[in-house]
Amino acid sequence: EYVQTFSDVKKAAVAALILIYMILASILRSYVQPFIVMSVLPLCITGVIFGVLLYGRGAPMSLPAIVGMVALLGIVVNDSMILLNFSNRSINRLHSKAKAIMFSAKCRFRPIILTTLTTFAGLFSLMFVYRGEASFLAPMAVSIGFGLLFATFVVLYLVPCLYLGLQDISRLRSGNLKSPRFAQFSRSDP
Repeated sequence: EYVQTFSDVKKAAVAALILIYMILASILRSYVQPFIVMSVLPLCITGVIFGVLLYGRGAPMSLPAIVGMVALLGIVVNDSMILLNFSNRSINRLHSKAKAIMFSAKCRFRPIILTTLTTFAGLFSLMFVYRGEASFLAPMAVSIGFGLLFATFVVLYLVPCLYLGLQDISRLRSGNLKSPRFAQFSRSDP
């Protein structure tokens, strides 16, 4: 029965990823930008593993910890999507994707950090202090809390980098190598 439960959680995670992609594609009006948002998801597993090892009680990856990891996917996608959506809306005003992503990262930094810290603080008592009937939920809280802490900093760094990388790839494909970023590659050396 334990194996069947893990199989069900795996199916739920795959279904959640497909649903997340479809929702992101409709919100961002792009088939590629959802992959930028979802690229953070594998990296938040590092934070979950660190948190579970730090917690160190019971099974290394219990079922509540895995359920917490699936719940974490939605939270991390929300942070990434807020940053990317704000960038897409800022392009019209700033007329540059590079300026838009830098402006967005600066403007959304505080709300993203505050959301992460308040969520972690809310889960802290369930992680380490509270015992009793709800103690079986502690691995889920650890998974969400530490995964979110790690993923937030990954979001704030990786999403802008991938966004600008996507811009560079589209410039390469269109043959526009005259931009300052490609100046070093377009010069012919004697």
